Formats: sequence, structure tokens, C-alpha cells
Amino acid sequence: MRKEIDGVVFREDSRGALVPETSIKPQDILKDDLVEESAAKIIALEGEMRKVKNEVLEAIRTYIDLIGEKYGVKLGGQKGNIQLVSLDGKTKILISISERISLNENVIAAKELIDQYLEDAIKGSSADIKQLVTSAFRVKQGSLDARSILRLRQLNIEDERWRKAMDIIADSIVIQSSESYLRLYRKNTAGAMEYVPLDFSVIA
Repeated sequence: MRKEIDGVVFREDSRGALVPETSIKPQDILKDDLVEESAAKIIALEGEMRKVKNEVLEAIRTYIDLIGEKYGVKLGGQKGNIQLVSLDGKTKILISISERISLNENVIAAKELIDQYLEDAIKGSSADIKQLVTSAFRVKQGSLDARSILRLRQLNIEDERWRKAMDIIADSIVIQSSESYLRLYRKNTAGAMEYVPLDFSVIA
């Protein structure tokens, strides 16, 4: 950061101290200018990309609402995933929704019911199920892995306690955040759909 105080130009170092430019090597000044100018361009671009993303998402949501009102149908699959293709088939926009979830304290009751079931059904293949349940409820980084526990609902077990536990788990889901991902695809000269990257690391 560059500052001028009483006609003297200073630059802030990594400790937060102001250092006169006259005591800084010329190559370090050039490097500092390069980094700051480049960062300013990237930050401005990031802001513009965020603005464009929000505008595109809003336009698509408006279109989806219009279709729903006019025809009484709903575009988009599970969790609001949407695919839109241009008339010529050369351009495709995909919107996917990623949710960050957790489970509230009710999951403790579900674990108790599961344990009761496993206590009675410990023989045979149930030993494998017990290992699966133990792994699912293992604490990782101080909290339960919600998605591992939710996968237990895929098991086809008819025991009343198990089914009640699965219902409790479903009711325990808390959506902490939801993120919309927008991806654009264009047909290349070979006729294949190609992802249009917006990441510096993959742009050639």
C-alpha cells in the first residue's frame, strides 16, 4: 500500500509499518506496483463476474417462472437443477444447486433407535450393518458427517424402529447454505460440447 505523508511517499511492509520509498529497493517498488495493479484488475473482474452471474440467474429464474405460469409445468430437476439449450443446439447453460447441510439434535434419538434395532439383530449380516452405522455416526472435525448418516436411508430395512429412525433423520436435516453454480457450454469445431472456463488456472 502506497501513502504520501507531508510530501514523503511511504509503503506499508508486511508488519504494517510505513517505510519511506527512498529506503526501498527499486526492484521491490516495481514488484509492489505490479502486484497491486494486477490484483486491482482481477478484483474488478471478479466483481463484474459476480454481477453477470446474478443477472443471468435472475433472468433464467424469471423465464422459469413465466413457463410455470403459462403452461403449469416446472422446468428443472431435483434441487432446482436446470438445463437450457439454444435453438441451434450449439449453446447450453447448466444451473446446479449445491447445499451445505447438517443435522440437528434430533439425530440423537434416531441413533438410539438404530442401536436398539442392532442390539436385537446383531447376528449374521447385521454385523456389517452395525459397522456401517458406526462409521456413519463417526465424528469428523468435531461434528457428525450429515451425508454419511443420510446414506443410511438407502438401506432397505423393514424394522419399525429403523424406519422411525430414518424418519427422524429426515426431519433433522438443516440446510445451512445453498450455492447456485452456473456453467456455459459451446459446441467446438468438432461438434462436441465444450465447457467455457472462467478460471484463470484453466484458460490457455
